[in-house]
Formats: sequence, structure tokens, C-alpha cells
Amino acid sequence: STATQPTLTLESGSALVSWPDGCEGQFPFVWLRDADPSGFHPDTRERTFDLTSIRLDLEPIKVELSSNCLQVHWEDRPGPSCFDLEWLKNHRPGQQRPDPADISPIVWRSDILSDGIPRHDAK
Repeated sequence: STATQPTLTLESGSALVSWPDGCEGQFPFVWLRDADPSGFHPDTRERTFDLTSIRLDLEPIKVELSSNCLQVHWEDRPGPSCFDLEWLKNHRPGQQRPDPADISPIVWRSDILSDGIPRHDAK
């Protein structure tokens, strides 16, 4: 139904997607072109698209919402870029990304070192 579908507003240089739950994402066209799923190798997920090969003021030919994706038609590509709407919502610009290196320190227990640092004869 339309009530559960996001809405799309095109602005100068970006697309604004508004979800029914109040969440909004402002997606610059250059960001969308850089994040295009087809710009990554399907197996290795290595980037194959060179962002420096396009103009920063890039504008798409057409942008539209389908039932589950945002389709962006580019002048330099034969087919549209298709962005899963749930992926877009979770990866919208400005979101804090989890840091895998942000782990709580494990403090050594004082009783382990009460007799000094354990040493072993290597012989």
C-alpha cells in the first residue's frame, strides 16, 4: 500500500527519501553513483568503479521509486542503479557506523600478578 511506501523528492544535486516511520535520507547523486551496487565486484566486494571518472555535479536522467528499490538512471550507464530501500535506510549519509575496533578493555585481575609476572623456564 502507498501508506507503507517511502516518498521521493528530487532536489538540486540529491534525492530525499522519506519513509512512513518519519525517517528521512538525503542522498547526494554523487554518493548514489559511488555507492551503486554494480560498482563492486560480486564475489570479492572490491570496488570496480572509479569515482574520479565522473563530474561531482552529476545529475541522473531519471530517479524513481519501485516497490522495494530506488532506481537511478545515469547518462553513462546502460541500465539503472537499483538501491534496496532497506539498505538505503540503514546506510543513509550522516549515520554513525559501528566501529569494529571499539571494544571494551579487559582489565587484568590483580590476583594474577600478586606474585609478580609469571615466568617459565624455556629449557
